[in-house]
Amino acid sequence: MDVEARRVRAAEDVVELASARGTAQLDRLIRLARRLFDVSVATVTMLDRDTQWFLARAGFDADAAPRTHSPCNATIAEADTYVLEDLSTDARFAGHPMVAGDPHLRFYAGHPITTSGADRPVGTLCLLDEQARPFSDADRALLAELAGWARDELTRSEELDRAAEVQRSLLPTSPPQVPGYEFAARCRPARAVGGDFYDWYPTPGGIGFALGDVMGKGIGAAILMATVRAALRTAASSPDPAATVATAATALEADLGPTNTLVTLLHARLDPDRARLRHVDAGHGLVLVLHADGTWTPSRGGGMPLGVLPQQTWDTVEVELAPGDLFVVVSDGVLDLLGDPLTGLEQVADLLRGARSAQEVVRRVEALAAADDLGDDVTVQVVRRQEAG
Repeated sequence: MDVEARRVRAAEDVVELASARGTAQLDRLIRLARRLFDVSVATVTMLDRDTQWFLARAGFDADAAPRTHSPCNATIAEADTYVLEDLSTDARFAGHPMVAGDPHLRFYAGHPITTSGADRPVGTLCLLDEQARPFSDADRALLAELAGWARDELTRSEELDRAAEVQRSLLPTSPPQVPGYEFAARCRPARAVGGDFYDWYPTPGGIGFALGDVMGKGIGAAILMATVRAALRTAASSPDPAATVATAATALEADLGPTNTLVTLLHARLDPDRARLRHVDAGHGLVLVLHADGTWTPSRGGGMPLGVLPQQTWDTVEVELAPGDLFVVVSDGVLDLLGDPLTGLEQVADLLRGARSAQEVVRRVEALAAADDLGDDVTVQVVRRQEAG
């Protein structure tokens, strides 16, 4: 792929990402630019092969315009601040819709924006105004600084998007398939990436699974989440869930200690032949069994989160699943949505009571999460023993 093709592809990726994620920070930036320079129009513009896309704009309504005759072309070509002190008298740009639509626009200044996906600028931060004016060295320096902020914001969005892809790839692509049982789970980060995770994996004689919640949000929590998941999987060969958690905790001490980070964790093993589920609760607490008759039982496991004290130990709790029983684990983001952490498990039981499948439990939690802007990651994991017949 040649340099221009890479540049166009990067510009298209930025436009697609901005459409999916929104442009609140860029909107604030161009409002600031418009005020600082006292101009009629300020935009953050991406240029693909034929079109210029206005990702953020102030004083101008269009989302896009043909690239033909755009003064931003010159900014891209120069790869430096480009200024036209009287735009309307320059025949090269008189036919451009932004100018033709408002013949009073006479001034243009733009600075290129380069992102990590291209060797050449993919767009510009540009200013237009109704008055011709000089543009000083100090003005150029300020415009370049604002364009740098736009570049940094777009780069952060790209990096978060890639991090989100990596984090999604760490989650299981499908639930286990075990006769007589249903499995379902979902994780929705509050931000692009988060600190919650869930996992399933085969173990000798059954299925192992886990739900963890790393204290914090964002990239840092996501990195630790991946580390916890890897440590738990490495230790999963032990037949005892408590030994697995203790081994993983020891391996994580060097990572959790310096960051003063805690991890709450539910790790479990299902023996499908005996309908027995053994689990370890490391400070998580948000575990319950929903019975087929509508009653519910909280899990009585308990222990400190990972990262509190070295050489911790945990107890294993055993639960027998009757036909129709659901074993449900949620993260505390679910409690935030329900509104009262003090009666959290009771509210979770009320929300899920009467669910006839593991997927229905997940759908109810998803519907709850969809109704609000999330303040915390929301994760749910469910095992259901099917009823006979």
